[in-house]
Amino acid sequence: MRLRRSVVILALAVAACAPVANDTTTAAVVTTTAATGPGTTRPPESSGTPIIIGVEYVLLDTPAQIARQAELLGDVGFGASKPLPETISWGNMQRGPDNAIDFSKLDDYVSAFQGAGFVETVIALKSHSTWGSVDHSLLRSRDVTPKPEYREAYAAWVSAVVERYDGDGVDDMAGLLHPIRHYEIGSEFSSYEPEPVDDYLVMLEIAYDAAHAAYPDVRVSHAAFFVADLLLGNPDLGSLDGVGVDRYGPHTFGDIRAILDRPELFDTTNIHVLAEPGEIELLVAWLDWEMEQRGYRRPIIISDTSINPFVAFGPATACDRPEALMGLVFHPATEADRCRIADYFTRVIDGDAGTLAWMRAYVAADMVKKVVIAADQGIELIDTAFTADLPILSWPIGQAAAGNAGWGGMIDPATGTIHPNLRAMQQLIGHIDGYTSIERLSGGAEGVRLYEFVVAGEPLWIAWYDPSFLVLHPDEPVEATVTVPTGPGTVAVEHLITAGDQNEPTVEALVATADGITIPITQHPVFISRGG
Repeated sequence: MRLRRSVVILALAVAACAPVANDTTTAAVVTTTAATGPGTTRPPESSGTPIIIGVEYVLLDTPAQIARQAELLGDVGFGASKPLPETISWGNMQRGPDNAIDFSKLDDYVSAFQGAGFVETVIALKSHSTWGSVDHSLLRSRDVTPKPEYREAYAAWVSAVVERYDGDGVDDMAGLLHPIRHYEIGSEFSSYEPEPVDDYLVMLEIAYDAAHAAYPDVRVSHAAFFVADLLLGNPDLGSLDGVGVDRYGPHTFGDIRAILDRPELFDTTNIHVLAEPGEIELLVAWLDWEMEQRGYRRPIIISDTSINPFVAFGPATACDRPEALMGLVFHPATEADRCRIADYFTRVIDGDAGTLAWMRAYVAADMVKKVVIAADQGIELIDTAFTADLPILSWPIGQAAAGNAGWGGMIDPATGTIHPNLRAMQQLIGHIDGYTSIERLSGGAEGVRLYEFVVAGEPLWIAWYDPSFLVLHPDEPVEATVTVPTGPGTVAVEHLITAGDQNEPTVEALVATADGITIPITQHPVFISRGG
């Protein structure tokens, strides 16, 4: 499994080397949606506080590439951004214990993205170092925590990074516009942090103390928990300790609970959402339960998202190989769907225009749904995926080993191409920016989701339908109906923009009765508002 995760790191590293063109294409307005699954909803704690919507992984290869991404993403309305962490890991910023720390890539990124209007930043501080980590090389990682003799050097690196971007006027980056508050210690508690949990906790304590000594208002989070699909079926939460998370790395729920036992070492609880959007409800219910058992409360952030892949962490273009030579299946896909999925990804890789367009629409919808559900669940911040498609994983040689996520990019930094994923986020943000409340309403039929936002004192509804089974191109679209309590009068129903060449959404003006309107909905969400 570690090899499967390593492919993703390699793909992101290759992405950082992509060429930059001088195209000046700008983003247009759009909307989006995606599939969700089973879950138990809790009333959101902070439903009146708008979620911070970020974008990841910004590539940091050259100043021109960074500036290009800032230009293409700057008008969308994102509140935060997150750079690709590999290029700014400890070992890449400091080549030896006596070497100076190289801030150049981070400085270029912070300058460009703050200049483009991004206020918040999330930085994953990865301790990976060929000289400083206990057991880390370019080919394998078994324990990336700092060696005992280099723990002071590690603390100094963390302190220096936080100090440079804290905005206190002491040793700050020239031209810093906003302090950087959010730092993760490690990027994910899986094969990205494979060390024993006791070693990780030592590193987390060193980093937490160093960061807070440099900047008292910093928000430190532990390496994100990644347990995709392992909470399906509402398992007995009290009996999870022995359940292995080795589907994704060497850890167990017991290791995760050892981190949750130390709330003095993190300011926010951190998760990754790389499967279906509805998983967010399961993750929040689980973390709420874990924190309640320990008598504390921390805000929850989602520092990394990805598109529901259907199949990932191994080839998705085959269905007749030994299990170890194929990817993992993700809900709502089942083992029975493998050959359908293999055919679907083969058509995408072969360049079938209809299948690729269907996928781009699915990607856009999936990410918008994740943001809406996260907002409903009171999540403080969510980083949305991705800045660009994943190289290798979206190439024939990659065999779609990240599933749909390989095509999860919002832009092509080399050509300036805008994908529906970006336009979808821009449309969503344009609708919900500054909302003061959000509530999930009854949608009637199973799989129907209906949310009511209040924005500038007026209601806005977002609705979509997600069946419990897998729908793929060229399957017939699935439909349900929903009744939206708009009250009487003219109502505008704005459809999701899902096509790469579509710059404006399709809007229908309907007449509602005192009970509202009853409309058909698909897996692509619609935005409903009064007037039209």
